[in-house]
Amino acid sequence: MQQQTSTIVPRIYMRSDGRFARDHFRVPSQGAEKLQKGTISVPVCEGNGKSATKVKKRVLFLVHDWIRSFGQAFDPIEKSLDRIRLEVETWRRDAPAPNTQAFSDAEALLSRLKIKRFRPDRVLHSAEGGIGFLFRSGRRYADFECSNAGSVTAVVSDGAGHVEAWPVETSFIEQTAAIDKVRAFIES
Repeated sequence: MQQQTSTIVPRIYMRSDGRFARDHFRVPSQGAEKLQKGTISVPVCEGNGKSATKVKKRVLFLVHDWIRSFGQAFDPIEKSLDRIRLEVETWRRDAPAPNTQAFSDAEALLSRLKIKRFRPDRVLHSAEGGIGFLFRSGRRYADFECSNAGSVTAVVSDGAGHVEAWPVETSFIEQTAAIDKVRAFIES
């Protein structure tokens, strides 16, 4: 019997709780280049590689270099969010400290920003209570604000007086659509 060679393929997928996880699986080498974004049937080698079964997997991203650089690009943003979380215990500002709801919404939004590979320039506490993700490009400015009340608002400004703000639902589809709109504004 001929032994199959296999390739280890990394993947990032969404768990049932809405968070993202990273793992890997083995694919016969001749099929590895056929993997694409989306839901696909993938022959997965089990055990010693002699037997293979078809398993349906939700594969979001499969590019190894992307996974490696992905985490590093968002490290400063995650550290800023952690720093704000630590400051809450000794909060001495006029604005209310971000609460659990604001942090939960901010973490969900950050995971969606990661998927879109749209890194904020800064993360900071909001003057109204909550957490904001800020983006800048020249005079253009945009932000997402996750409030203590559980709402998320997007704001864009051209720096010359035009300001537009709109509420963003917390669903995955609505937030990724808002991220696309903010990105198109900032990058235009």
